[in-house]
Amino acid sequence: MEGLKLIGRRLKYKAHRVKIYEDELIKPDGKKVYYDFVENRNGSGVLLIDGEGRLILVKQFRNSISDYDIEIPAGCVEIDDNPVELENHEFIQKDFTNKDNPFYKCALREAEEETGLIPNKLFFINYIIAAVGLFSERTAVYIGTEINILLRNIYGVMKLI
Repeated sequence: MEGLKLIGRRLKYKAHRVKIYEDELIKPDGKKVYYDFVENRNGSGVLLIDGEGRLILVKQFRNSISDYDIEIPAGCVEIDDNPVELENHEFIQKDFTNKDNPFYKCALREAEEETGLIPNKLFFINYIIAAVGLFSERTAVYIGTEINILLRNIYGVMKLI
């Protein structure tokens, strides 16, 4: 579908976390096509590996599947993670290992919130877009090692496995 050009975007629905748009595009042959586009917040996930090489996962109930899911600790980037606007992709993609990067801060926060563990070292792997044909959401994926255990309660809806 090389050569498609966006000529219009109409907001169809605004929810708590997402905005849904209808995009109008024009093909090289002049025909118009329409696509759905979902704007969602970016996030981070962290593959926590303990001193024995075990991967630490969490089990959480997910409304979207009406069931529990086993996953890496992950969550949305918060505006407070960095005073720089999150839409400034040049800054965000410049250095995912910079401790001021909102994705880096998010990965640390989510590891602590969901597992009670804090990695002393974070290594950026890459970012993913789970449904690139539909969603704008980017998730930065890190590996976390040299883990410290916090003596505090984690969310009651999650379980370490």
